[in-house]
Amino acid sequence: MPTRRIITTGLAAGAASLLSSCGTIVYPDRVNQKTRGKLDPIVIILDGVGLFFFIIPGVVAFAVDFTTGAIYLPPGKEAGDKERTIFDDLSMHTLPSGKLTPRNIEHVVNQAAGVCIDLARDEVQVAQLNHLDQFWVAHARLSGNGMLAAH
Repeated sequence: MPTRRIITTGLAAGAASLLSSCGTIVYPDRVNQKTRGKLDPIVIILDGVGLFFFIIPGVVAFAVDFTTGAIYLPPGKEAGDKERTIFDDLSMHTLPSGKLTPRNIEHVVNQAAGVCIDLARDEVQVAQLNHLDQFWVAHARLSGNGMLAAH
């Protein structure tokens, strides 16, 4: 049993150190860029914070960011210039506040997923969720299973 704990701890530490390379994660377009500009102070600060709190992951973060080139600004860019980040990829399509209508939802789903839906059809069932964690419970209830599927 102690061997399993050591292996699990080692894998967790390895994953944490690989995930700690801030520039590589935040600026995916910079990875393996052909020409490199100046060092990016934001990435240096983020990696430095990792180095300050966790020595090994911080060193790995600097090593990964230097190796991939993510620590360098693209040529012609200055610190603070608008640049695509991972957060742009994670942005969600949102509806205007107070205008949650079936037509607006259909439009956003069409834009985001490229799927045309019709919420006015009889077989469409709707449930209001206060949090995404409630999805599977509502799904089970609406599909008539009555039991929560293991997901």
